[in-house]
Amino acid sequence: MSIRSSCTPCVALATSLRKTGAPLVWSAPTIAWKDWIDEDRQRAKNLVDALHESWQWLRQNSDKAVEKYGKLAGVQNAAEAATLKKMLQGGGIFLDKWDPKIIDAQWKFLDLAKQAGIIKAVPAKDKYALVLR
Repeated sequence: MSIRSSCTPCVALATSLRKTGAPLVWSAPTIAWKDWIDEDRQRAKNLVDALHESWQWLRQNSDKAVEKYGKLAGVQNAAEAATLKKMLQGGGIFLDKWDPKIIDAQWKFLDLAKQAGIIKAVPAKDKYALVLR
């Protein structure tokens, strides 16, 4: 998805909210190999904390973020800039939390994707989702 396509209603996002109770995650909060996490859990936790702090800054400073990085994000006009600001403020790109409730909602969306034939199988939640706070 792009900022441009987000300027118009999106069926997938609306479906996710209606059927799972949570927005579809556009960008997973953090992705790492399990052995890297196990090697030094404090290092991994520090990284997660730093990322969450940066996402909080983006939400609180969306005007500055769009001014500085909007072009990099593909923003080409005022409507797209407004959409990106709204998404940053509302957590529409980066979540302000990653907890069991959000994970459950994401897996419900994966179930919907499987039912629709978009994916062949839903990955094991206990293998691929981790809350590290």
